[in-house]
Amino acid sequence: MLEGYDDLQYLGSGSFGVVNKVRRWRDGKVFACKTIDLHNQDPDYARSEIQVLENLNHQNIVRIEDWILGMPSGNLYIFMEFCDGGDLQNMIDSRQRITNHRILSFAHQIALALAYLHNPGSGMGATLHRDLKPANVLLKRGPPGYMPTIKLADFGVARTLYSIGGTYCGTPGYMAPVRMRTCFCGGINVL
Repeated sequence: MLEGYDDLQYLGSGSFGVVNKVRRWRDGKVFACKTIDLHNQDPDYARSEIQVLENLNHQNIVRIEDWILGMPSGNLYIFMEFCDGGDLQNMIDSRQRITNHRILSFAHQIALALAYLHNPGSGMGATLHRDLKPANVLLKRGPPGYMPTIKLADFGVARTLYSIGGTYCGTPGYMAPVRMRTCFCGGINVL
């Protein structure tokens, strides 16, 4: 781990990086740290995620706190707010009972975040997440008796509307069918 931080817990990984829970020495603040090995990834991917997150400010979107380019390792460390409630995919996989009230609260919070992202006045123009799925919907616990706060995360393939072009990206099983031609995606025949 980077000097000045303690690695507390592995949180997960994806195609672009590894995420760990870390604590900063100087003030004890806890973050989620996404580590991207730039030797194995397109630097534009990392730059894009940082630019998108730095320009967003919404209660239902994970905040970027800082980023550091580690030399000579070539690792990029992106420090984001830590969400202590896991993600929606883990909640679904655990098969725990989710009340209708909680489902409506989550759906409402996701809709608020998407409305903010799709509004051209949200900081840098209308932004498309392009990989919205349960694993990218984080939960931040509130005080006892309160609903968790939903936080959209993983903006690595997000783009502003003026730069989307005709590209297709995201997780195939969660992509809108209209964005795909006939294809076979993870056991699901789409279209």
